[in-house]
Amino acid sequence: MLVRIIIILLLTAPNLVAQFTIQGKIKDAQSGEVLPFVDVYFVGTTVGVTSDINGDYEITTGSFVDSLGFNFLGYDSKFVELKDLPLQRIDIQLSAKSHDLETATITAQRKKRVKDTAAIALWRKVVQHKTQNNIEQANSYQYEAYTKVAFALYNLPEKFKKQKIFKKRWGIVLDNIKKTPNGKEYLPCLMKETIKEVYYSKIPKAKKEIIIADQFSGIKNVSVSEFVAIQFEDIDPYANMVVLAGKSFINPFGPSSNTMYRYFLTDSLVKDDVKYYKLEFTGRRKQDFTFLGAAWIHGPSHAIESIEMETSPHINLNFLHHYQTKQEYQPNKDGTWIRQRISTNGLITLLEGKKAKSVQIQKTTTCSKIEINHQIDPRIFQGEPSEIKKTATTQDENYWKEARHEELNENERGVYNLVDSIKNTPRYKILEWVGYAAATSYFRIKYVELGRIPKIVSWNSIEGIRPKLRLRTTNDFSKIIQLQAFVAYGTKDREFKYGGAIRLHLPSDQNRWHLLTAEYQYDFEMLGQTSLLYTHDNIILSLLRRKPLSRIMKVRKAKLDYTKEWRKGISSTLGFQHRTFLPVPGLFEFTTPMMDCKDPIHEVHTTEASISLHWGPKELWFKGGGGFYRFSLSSPLPIIDISYTAGVGGFMKKIVNYHKFSLQLKHRLNSPIGYTKYQVRAGKIFGKVPYMVMNMHLGNEAWSYNKHAYGMMREFEFVSDQFAALWVDHHFDGLIFNTIPLVRKLKLRSLITFKGLYGTISPKNLEILDLPEGLSAPKFYAELGFGIENILKIVRVDVLWRLTQLKKPGVAPVGFKIALQPKF
Repeated sequence: MLVRIIIILLLTAPNLVAQFTIQGKIKDAQSGEVLPFVDVYFVGTTVGVTSDINGDYEITTGSFVDSLGFNFLGYDSKFVELKDLPLQRIDIQLSAKSHDLETATITAQRKKRVKDTAAIALWRKVVQHKTQNNIEQANSYQYEAYTKVAFALYNLPEKFKKQKIFKKRWGIVLDNIKKTPNGKEYLPCLMKETIKEVYYSKIPKAKKEIIIADQFSGIKNVSVSEFVAIQFEDIDPYANMVVLAGKSFINPFGPSSNTMYRYFLTDSLVKDDVKYYKLEFTGRRKQDFTFLGAAWIHGPSHAIESIEMETSPHINLNFLHHYQTKQEYQPNKDGTWIRQRISTNGLITLLEGKKAKSVQIQKTTTCSKIEINHQIDPRIFQGEPSEIKKTATTQDENYWKEARHEELNENERGVYNLVDSIKNTPRYKILEWVGYAAATSYFRIKYVELGRIPKIVSWNSIEGIRPKLRLRTTNDFSKIIQLQAFVAYGTKDREFKYGGAIRLHLPSDQNRWHLLTAEYQYDFEMLGQTSLLYTHDNIILSLLRRKPLSRIMKVRKAKLDYTKEWRKGISSTLGFQHRTFLPVPGLFEFTTPMMDCKDPIHEVHTTEASISLHWGPKELWFKGGGGFYRFSLSSPLPIIDISYTAGVGGFMKKIVNYHKFSLQLKHRLNSPIGYTKYQVRAGKIFGKVPYMVMNMHLGNEAWSYNKHAYGMMREFEFVSDQFAALWVDHHFDGLIFNTIPLVRKLKLRSLITFKGLYGTISPKNLEILDLPEGLSAPKFYAELGFGIENILKIVRVDVLWRLTQLKKPGVAPVGFKIALQPKF
């Protein structure tokens, strides 16, 4: 819903027309690179603007002012005398600050004398004392946190207000357009508010968060609400690293931050007879993922009293063109400090230039009812670390008026009126319908949806051209049950394929996943395929293949799954499945080494019962498809999946029992040189099974990149009944290309990949069915890759080398893959 509203409203505010107008561009005096977000203001007035992402600015006033000021953190301020002319152009170059600092002498434990600056000496004191200043050194604490996140369309163009839709139907939109102090027009469009109680105990160590109220204007999807909240998580400046917009930023007060930052002691003051010091910081290299800003340090305790920091305009980061956070800390009687207020501001820009279309996100968190070292009822810590009260999303406006820590301003109050006023209009519903189709690939028609758009038509060498129609019910039909059905037809084999499914939400607490799914289908499958998107009937894969797909198997399948999330991050699935594999003439004939090939088996049946366990603490999920599907987005900790499958059915009218075990571990590691994703997978089958029940290792012969497959492995090339695999890819996030001056402006990012596999087939399983031509055990297989991503901000290109088994027919040692992967 959030995406749809932004798509609908993001059309883009005229600048003020005044008597005196000054325009220009602002650059770095040393490198010549443009400087965005520089404060430009008329000296002696409150009129000011900021330069855009290209360093351009335009400022106007109704009366003559004699000088113009320029101010940017980390640079010397500059003032320019103005002429008495109605239109002037002033291009400016700003120089980085130089600091002449006194030195201090520090004596180490081994009496080795080390010279250091006063700023570094103060930084070391802050790092040394951060443990004792940490609020978690208290025996216990509790407080109430109120958070509001406001979204606004920023820098609206003149044509936005001229749209007929606003003049005739949505006049309230024009009424809600506001202006910043620097004359930029913006439209507040979404608002999210949350109130939660936080409890902490040191002995025994435990922490609990209880959301007691939550509302999101126009959005009732809790998953969307959680997703928005996580994007602007609070940054702990004491931590060594923080992940922001998918990038690993080094914090200014981590234990080894001095290797990435320069520090400057620039000011001091006395407040309430206590000395405070101002410590400014900036990255040693402007293209590194560091912050620039300043902190006021409490002299006696060396604690951060307040800190303000923002991202550098020179880093290799897309779309998020400005991020700024300000945090204020409060001392407690026990000597610890607690964050009392956090303000965060982000600007997400979809396009660059003067016509840039942006979404501004402002988040504010305040803490009240703070109690330190008070007795907390142990029963509060029972259950999950994070819980949502059942009444959290149903609180009325009277409750919010009393519970908010601060009143909403006029702009924020207008958001609720705006959304409520337009969301039921016919024109809005049309735009929402288009946005929904773009975001989900389904056409919505009240109670049903038609799609998926990329799968409406495709082709392969067996079916020929394959039109397909899929229907599923919407939340207007039911939020508890979803019905699905599809039908497809092959113009070459002249046969219909069909299927259906029922997905049922079962009662649950704390928004836990609890789902029952039953499905039946008769269709072709690519064995080993697990992704719902990269299936054989996707038109994109049909277009990007070297030759039409042929290695697909006809399967009739009935399946029943029951999934229950026991606690956040811990879930299990019980499954029952019966499959009938059917031969494809000329491609898949079911024969055995002991029988006459002229009399093949007509069907192969398997019946399985399974149980799987999923462990993903702190894992973030996004719910889609009307809330009947969920997709894992991220987790700071490893994610583990363990499954066991028992074969309990018949094969060739004989009872065959087998046991199948599998394990998967995946994790993302963040570091100053980028991030690494790795997967470890293994599986083993005990008992006799036909090859279609074994572990089919997925290959990819299309030009498109498929993260679920081996890039240089042929389709239907390898199968095994026991295997171990390791996949690793490291993304440098521009670390290498940023060191090349001319290439740096392209914001390219490099990556390396490795996929290795070892697998075998037991001789007894080779006696059940003959393996199709070209299919064998992988033994040892490996491939290596080098890629460049962020080409034009959305394109990724990989060069892959196959390292093993190069003499097999049809094998290519080198290949290329391409993908559209927009990233921050």
